[in-house]
Amino acid sequence: MSSNSNGSSQTGIDIALAGLSFQVFTLTIFVILASDYALKYRRHRGNVRLTTSFKVFASFLTLAIILILTRCVYRIAELRQGYRGEKAKLIRNQGLFIGLEGV
Repeated sequence: MSSNSNGSSQTGIDIALAGLSFQVFTLTIFVILASDYALKYRRHRGNVRLTTSFKVFASFLTLAIILILTRCVYRIAELRQGYRGEKAKLIRNQGLFIGLEGV
């Protein structure tokens, strides 16, 4: 809806904002639940040694979550300003867009 209207449809922007907000919400819930599980597991098992491969996996999973959340929050801020007008400065910042989308 948003792309077909050349940016004049507020409905398309609102739908995109709702989807991105839901994605941030569910990812935040996942982080909270995963952290809770990890803490309870560690407390129950005592001083458990983690394998190197699991540490690498956990590190990259954490990095991916941080990058996805950063990108989604930026897109929410970007879409709130709309596509046109003086307020729409973030949508025209190609460096940030390429950096966040590419990573």
